[in-house]
Amino acid sequence: MAYIDVLTRSAVTFFCLLFLTRLMGRKQVSQFTFFNYVAGITIGSLAATISLNTKMNALLGLSAILAWTILTILVDYINFKFKTARKIIDGQPEIVIREGKVMEKALSRLRLDMDELNLMLRNRKVFSIKEVNYAIMETNGRLSVLCKEEFQPVTKQDMHIKKQVKKFVTIPTEIILKGQVMTRNLQNLRLDKSWLDNQLKQVNADLADVYYAEIQPDGSLYIDRRTDRDLT
Repeated sequence: MAYIDVLTRSAVTFFCLLFLTRLMGRKQVSQFTFFNYVAGITIGSLAATISLNTKMNALLGLSAILAWTILTILVDYINFKFKTARKIIDGQPEIVIREGKVMEKALSRLRLDMDELNLMLRNRKVFSIKEVNYAIMETNGRLSVLCKEEFQPVTKQDMHIKKQVKKFVTIPTEIILKGQVMTRNLQNLRLDKSWLDNQLKQVNADLADVYYAEIQPDGSLYIDRRTDRDLT
């Protein structure tokens, strides 16, 4: 019976966490502030406790998870709405290198030493402070670095190369699957069925004969026909 209880608790907690994490949004781990990180660990710890501690009231545990989730969402909302509150809750970015000079007081406030600063710079592919113009410690713990002009990568603008303007730019997007038109994808690209019909007509293809089709970044249409069904 204990195994069944643990499995039941784990399943309920799993789907509860799945629902609540969707409520909290799609913020990436790299975008987490220290508060987000601690809240995530706490919610995960509560979920593990509910799953394994059969003596604990599951409803009370789920209520605790729900409370932590609501409070996390509330704090994120306050951060979004009020800049002053965001500074108090998450802090604000700190300049640790200004015009090539290390800001010792800023490092002290952040409890960082030179070894840790150099490590973070190396993670940004900068191996000497001499190359840095500005470095800013963000509220999520990441270091943003602006190198001095002579150490910055060469761009097309520096080489006076004119950028080619494309009429149509997108990521490869699925348009047809098994003869069915992905209408929503067409709408997202501000295209319609008549455009698709015209494209198929140009290559003498019928919709029913197309197994898969996707729009390429340059606006062209890649088509895979149902030719393999003739081989079976």
